[in-house]
Amino acid sequence: MQIHWWVILIISLCLIVILFFVVKGIRKLLGTRNLYKKGHSQNLKHHNNVSIKSKQEPQLEVYVLDEAIQNTLSVVSNLYKEERVLNKNKEEKSLEGQGKSEMEDDLNSDRSQNQKLIQQNIKFYSGESKNENNLINNQDIDKQNNDAQQFEAEQNLKENQINLKNNSQAIEIEISKLQGQDNKSLNTNRGKLSKQISQKDFQSQDISCSEFSSTKHLTLLKDLQMKKQISQEAESQSPQKSIVIQITPTDNQNQQKYKFIRVNKNKLMYVEDRYNYYTGLAFYYKVQYDKEYNPKFEIYEGQFDKGKKSGKGILYGGKSKFINYDGDWKDDQQHKEIQEQKQEQEGDVKIEIEQIVKPKKKIQIFEEGKLIQIDKKNQNQIPFDQQTQWVKFNQQYCTKDMEILKKETVWFTSSIIDGLVEYLNIQMENQLINFLKKDVKRYLFCPSYLYTNMSQDRIQNNLIIFQNHILEFEPIDFNLTPLFQRVYFAINKSKSHFFLLYIDFPSKSLNIVDSIQKKENAYSTEIKIFQNIFQQQITSTNFISCTQQRNGYDCGPYTCLNMYQDFYKLMQVAYPKNKQQTINNPLEMRQFLFDILKNNDNK
Repeated sequence: MQIHWWVILIISLCLIVILFFVVKGIRKLLGTRNLYKKGHSQNLKHHNNVSIKSKQEPQLEVYVLDEAIQNTLSVVSNLYKEERVLNKNKEEKSLEGQGKSEMEDDLNSDRSQNQKLIQQNIKFYSGESKNENNLINNQDIDKQNNDAQQFEAEQNLKENQINLKNNSQAIEIEISKLQGQDNKSLNTNRGKLSKQISQKDFQSQDISCSEFSSTKHLTLLKDLQMKKQISQEAESQSPQKSIVIQITPTDNQNQQKYKFIRVNKNKLMYVEDRYNYYTGLAFYYKVQYDKEYNPKFEIYEGQFDKGKKSGKGILYGGKSKFINYDGDWKDDQQHKEIQEQKQEQEGDVKIEIEQIVKPKKKIQIFEEGKLIQIDKKNQNQIPFDQQTQWVKFNQQYCTKDMEILKKETVWFTSSIIDGLVEYLNIQMENQLINFLKKDVKRYLFCPSYLYTNMSQDRIQNNLIIFQNHILEFEPIDFNLTPLFQRVYFAINKSKSHFFLLYIDFPSKSLNIVDSIQKKENAYSTEIKIFQNIFQQQITSTNFISCTQQRNGYDCGPYTCLNMYQDFYKLMQVAYPKNKQQTINNPLEMRQFLFDILKNNDNK
């Protein structure tokens, strides 16, 4: 194939034109020395946005041939883009009156340094590229321009990524703040709910949704309460914390409603089957204690659905036969409409009472012939130590009781002995699990006021007094033998002497423990009263030997001491690891009673 001479001529002219423009561009590069500084500072600005607050100053390294070409040509490509920025900067600098000369000196020094660096790069490039006739073809120029554009695109992409990351972090912070506000609102609402429940009886609750920030929070609180209640119920009904006892059939099986007793700590439930989550007819007893160990009783008999009061049922007022509510239930709550009607009726009754009842008269109280409380209108006020009163272990105390315990020669009051009775019963109930594990039956201690209210001539009345005290065992005809092996009674004989009496079911015996022991006929009244109550469960009478007092004022401490020592021995059998305090004499008993009965608010 033959090439025409005019083709060669055209190609030569094109190469000459290209060479001309290249030389012209290099000269222009040398004429605009300050532009390299601007381009270089712009690149550093992008670099500092991407890096994590780097404090390292940029350094210019010696590149190999390809890197030097890329560096030089990238500067060339940025020159044209920075002309507008330079013009803008010149206009802004013209408005600045101060510091202009200093800035120009800095720029001149920077320009001279940049000129030297560019000349070094050009010499390096020209010395290495002599074999290529010192030409840069169009393909290389296009490639370097593309690289410059790619570099700028990468910088923009990195900036966008940084902005996106910052935005996402800001969004996450905002979300966490909102979640914190929601959690705070939820905790506040939960506190409101728990406070309301603690202040009022559960049956009279009417919680309004307006007290919560949203219905979502209300639903969540209800779910949490439901789960907690189910968890507690399941835990209390586990074989480790409860026991199911089969009730022995009685002679009159038609009146026997229940076949089993489910025994939990502070709970009894008489049922027809063994199901954990009971459904059907049941008799339910529960006692709760406040921080001063004062009991709050609940007795319910009626329908249950999976362990909850649902259907027809009767709620009694505390530990009594007085009916507090008789009607429909759903999920342990009274039916809303009937509850509202009852509240309206109670409101009407209260209004009528306020209209009928006359103002109360002031009562004057005498003790040993001395006035200890009078009308507030009178100027004679009782001393502060006698005014201070508190209720603990279901008994009322005052500072005078504490003075009795501090002195060695003063008689005990009934409230002191009855406080110990309640303390011992609570301690035994707390160790119910260990009694169940060892298959050991407990002792039941009864307060002194039971016998004080009894009389030898009123046999039926004596039985009613005792049965009302153990009303939770009515479904099994007040038979205590499935759960207890002994029943103790503190006796205040003629209001002048204390001693101890207990019924032992395994031996069917009535046992008398007296620190001033007398002949059997001296206890004929007590023997007759309790034989009429327990009947076939007592076949013999025994006198238990004990330490005899040598004075006329320690009968109360010895009665408490004899109770406590029997309690201590049984606790060692059921739970030896539990270190109960040992008490050996009346003085130690007085100090022990002072410690457990004292007022914790005003010590």
